[in-house]
Amino acid sequence: MKKSFFVVEGQTERIFIERFIEHLAVTLQLHVVSEEYRGDSLIKVRERGKPAEADFIIRIIDVGNDEKVRSYVDENAENFKSKGFQNIFGLRDQYTGSNVKKVSADKNAAADKLLEDLWGGNIEVVIAVQETEAWFMAAPNFFSLIDSQLTLGKVSEILGYDLSTIQVELIPHPASEINKVLSAVKKSYRKKEKDTYKIVDALDYETLYLEKSAEIYGLGRMCALIDSALTEPEGT
Repeated sequence: MKKSFFVVEGQTERIFIERFIEHLAVTLQLHVVSEEYRGDSLIKVRERGKPAEADFIIRIIDVGNDEKVRSYVDENAENFKSKGFQNIFGLRDQYTGSNVKKVSADKNAAADKLLEDLWGGNIEVVIAVQETEAWFMAAPNFFSLIDSQLTLGKVSEILGYDLSTIQVELIPHPASEINKVLSAVKKSYRKKEKDTYKIVDALDYETLYLEKSAEIYGLGRMCALIDSALTEPEGT
């Protein structure tokens, strides 16, 4: 049995990881539990599968803040390992409202290496350059599935740049850009749960996994971590 732990900064990341895993693992026996912090309480928000029948156990925790992802992994790695988790992964972005808080990739990688040396296993925190929504915009056909008027040409016209050629991780505030496009057809994206599900359920995961992961570093790392979570441990 393979056990993996994902620590994410918010609801968007939690839902995205859930759906990505489900699309890649349609033939696998999974037990996936998603939880989020509400105040100091950890609340289960979603569960799929039965642990007794699962070959892969995946736990996803939304810690509710980008800064908390690193500290939560650091502070709980020993506890995770003691419970049999071979993989401990994190996902956060750099967007913090009106400003982008620079996160040192070198310091982050050093912290991962330190924990791996201490506790063993596979430990990595992935940092999306701006917002996780940038990865959504790498597969922009979801816009036309939400509203048929939103062809790629129309979306690029609304945004003022060609979405098929731009480096999406350099878009300053992707969530705002998604809302700008949807507002043109009297819809919106306010990062509410129903908004996020509407988009992630329309995403082309095959394109993200097979094509865009090779072009976008952060997405490529996240796909590699999901692959690790869904690969049988050696010797089984």
